[in-house]
Amino acid sequence: MNKSIYIIALSLLATVFSCNKAEVVRPEETGDLVTISAILPEDIDVKGAGIKSTLSWTWSDYDEIVVIGETTEVFKIKDGFTPKKAEFVGKAVTGKTFTILYPGESAKTTDWTGQVQKGNDNLDHLRYEAALEGVDDYTTFSFSNDWAEAHGGNIKQTGVLKLVLSLPAEVTSAIAASVSAEEPVFFSGNGEELTDQITLQMQDLTLDGDQLIAWATTSWNEAAIPAGTILTISVNTGAKVLSQEIVFAKETVLKSGMVNSITLGAKDWEEGSHYASGKGTAEKPWVIETVEQLLFVREDLLAGATRYFKLGADIDMKDVEWVPLNLDSPYDKGIDFDGNGHTISNFSNKAEKYPSFFGVLYGYVHDLYFADANIETSGKTAAGVVAGYCGTGDYTGKIKNVHVTGSVTSNGAYAGTGGLAGKGKGVSATEPAIEGCSFEGTITHNGGKNGVGGLIGIPDNMKISRSYFSGTITTNGNYVGGIAGYDASQIEISDCWVDGELSDRQRIGGIIGGIIKNGTAVRNCFCKASVSSTIALGGIVGHASLDKWSADTSEPENVIEGCIAWNKFIKTTLEISDEYKENGSSGVIVGYTSVKNYLKDCYRKADIDFQEVWTGNVPYDQENASPEAPLTETKPQKYNFPYHGKAAAAEATISSVAQSLGWSSEIWDFSTETPKLK
Repeated sequence: MNKSIYIIALSLLATVFSCNKAEVVRPEETGDLVTISAILPEDIDVKGAGIKSTLSWTWSDYDEIVVIGETTEVFKIKDGFTPKKAEFVGKAVTGKTFTILYPGESAKTTDWTGQVQKGNDNLDHLRYEAALEGVDDYTTFSFSNDWAEAHGGNIKQTGVLKLVLSLPAEVTSAIAASVSAEEPVFFSGNGEELTDQITLQMQDLTLDGDQLIAWATTSWNEAAIPAGTILTISVNTGAKVLSQEIVFAKETVLKSGMVNSITLGAKDWEEGSHYASGKGTAEKPWVIETVEQLLFVREDLLAGATRYFKLGADIDMKDVEWVPLNLDSPYDKGIDFDGNGHTISNFSNKAEKYPSFFGVLYGYVHDLYFADANIETSGKTAAGVVAGYCGTGDYTGKIKNVHVTGSVTSNGAYAGTGGLAGKGKGVSATEPAIEGCSFEGTITHNGGKNGVGGLIGIPDNMKISRSYFSGTITTNGNYVGGIAGYDASQIEISDCWVDGELSDRQRIGGIIGGIIKNGTAVRNCFCKASVSSTIALGGIVGHASLDKWSADTSEPENVIEGCIAWNKFIKTTLEISDEYKENGSSGVIVGYTSVKNYLKDCYRKADIDFQEVWTGNVPYDQENASPEAPLTETKPQKYNFPYHGKAAAAEATISSVAQSLGWSSEIWDFSTETPKLK
């Protein structure tokens, strides 16, 4: 690619204001309402390649100014303002020096990513923000360097980046433009965080032979670009990405309070990759900003390697016929997919094999939102919105900070259906494979098979932590749980919660339906959901005895510790009578458990609504249990081994019980009656 030696052109944004140093007359420092006067920078004409555009910052209704001294007050704009001059009213501020913030205190942390320009050479999206710091007056002031210096302080004000780009004649539209560097040199907002890219999304933009004129607000912190830095200017036309590289001959500063202009000719554009930018590496992931770019991901995955992707914008996948990404054995196409806090909306998939976004996830997906997702299949396959399988065999998967709203419907006769993933294989039972995630919506399985979970149907060798499910699960199979259906090997579920409605044929738990493997643990979880089935119902765990009815002889060494059952109700769908005694008990914490499990410090709501087939089997307090001190039952029979934990105090809340159990305040927020994950 050709590299142009370039010196950036800077045009001053703000007009200088004259001022004098006469004695300042301040209002009485009584807290009474006072009126202050403020002046915005004057207009400045910016010329480039024969096109003239005028920047004009103006006051508007509902504007506010924050003044910080020894006290802090908000001043609201008064009626009768002009475009440049306005009066504001608020309480007097005490102090000798002041910081004046426009448009408010939030300006300190404004994030300038995600800007959208509607139309070519349009300025409507640009925003002015400023801070006068350490000044000796706040009663009458101008947002200018001269005024700030004359009053003993300094000014920070946002800048503007202007791109004047001559494109090949055949280019008639653009949907994004960006400036990127190999290292983070730009400020992403008014804070201190650096980024390697300034990106501007575009809407309703047609060119018809015109130059592309793009404008982006930049941080009030000045970005120093070292000499020799290569910048890549990219334009996404919707059909392809064009790019040019420029090299600065000397150190250049992206100035605040100024228009920083880059002008490029039409002859040096080169057609880049399918993506907005990047190289598919950990250091430079491919950036995806459109559906069209997203559709290239599948073909760019590579067997035996990991490719890196990052969303650069929200994406609407309505009416997109999606093929899950990794479908073919041995499922060794690795991926690192960084959602970057963006949302994929209206995603749907009806594939017969691994219906989901990733298919078989070998790798890592994080910081991603799915809104209004829908999975529907009749295939004999594991199913979930994120992945059919979150890892399989030696190819493990991890999902972190991924949040989904929507529905999953599986009509196929296959075990493993979940909100995020149908099945999954992690690295170990102590390393999170699903962390900080959620699913809100409905899950339905009509295939008569087992293992349906709010997050994952059948987890294998993994930890699930800091996550939740809220919604409805309905199935005609067994082993249903608000977090997981059942364990395929040792797993751990910790610091999770569930709310909604859960129902199945038998063996159902608020957190996990069945613990059928040795060593699995459930710790510090609570459930508020209603639970209904025929037998083996538990507010936390349904069945915990190695998938056998041998509670008094099995030794699975499972752990159910520090959990809280606050279920709306736990009810069997069979008639309560002696006829069904030989079917397996239900319990407020665990429906049917080995007496040699580790059952420790679990609590139930004092007046919980509990009904089950064992006539007269009402909840009662039980002491902690272990292999050395087995659980004591009041009616020990082959099918009657429930664990009810202990009743909380009548006035207790979930938060108060959780705090008494020592749940971590670094993980949970206990400020309301129901804890919230931080």
